[in-house]
Amino acid sequence: LERADSLSAAEKQTVRKLRDEIGGDVPLRSPFAAVVAERLHNPGEQVAPNDVLLELFDPRSLYVTAQVPASAAARIHAGQPVEIRSGDSESAGQVEAVVTALAAQTPSLPVRVALTTPLQPPLLHAAVECRITVARHTGALLIPRSALLSSNATRSGTVMVAANGLAARRDVELGFRTANEVEVTAGLGSNDLVLTQGQYALPDGTRIEASTVTATAQPDTKAPEPSQRGSE
Repeated sequence: LERADSLSAAEKQTVRKLRDEIGGDVPLRSPFAAVVAERLHNPGEQVAPNDVLLELFDPRSLYVTAQVPASAAARIHAGQPVEIRSGDSESAGQVEAVVTALAAQTPSLPVRVALTTPLQPPLLHAAVECRITVARHTGALLIPRSALLSSNATRSGTVMVAANGLAARRDVELGFRTANEVEVTAGLGSNDLVLTQGQYALPDGTRIEASTVTATAQPDTKAPEPSQRGSE
């Protein structure tokens, strides 16, 4: 602006336009549909040339990096569906890539999840919770996890069932599990009555009066990986 007198007519017109804009708000335009990630200066604050005023990002470029236990690495592969939750917002995605090379004694491995439906609101570096579906079993027989006499049971366990008015111990084979339920693959039928309360202290053969809540076969049961924390 200080050299305005020595400029050409076209340049002087540009200077006049700049003077008019500087006298009020200066519009800032992004070359893409963006969301503000961070404001680095406040209104009214003096800034120098080349100062960054705002950090922007394209919400379509968001992805999730989830930390999955190393013990589950063999069951995770690209294309698996993922349920994503951020606060009260839910979204969907799928596993895009898995880091297979792990450092010694690393408890988890990063998994990149691509969003198939956008999160609302689209926040950068937000903490989310992911559930990766590693398999689906059709017609699975589920019981509450509280029915197992040992909470440490993995491939097999023991439950108490009501048979002819008596409490009877029953060994069962276990499959996938969710946060509240476990799949029974052998040792139990859909019409068996499973004790879910007060069964821990019952001796085998104790006379009982059980309520009629039957285990049910689910038409389509998925086995999600335990919820993992991730960040976008």
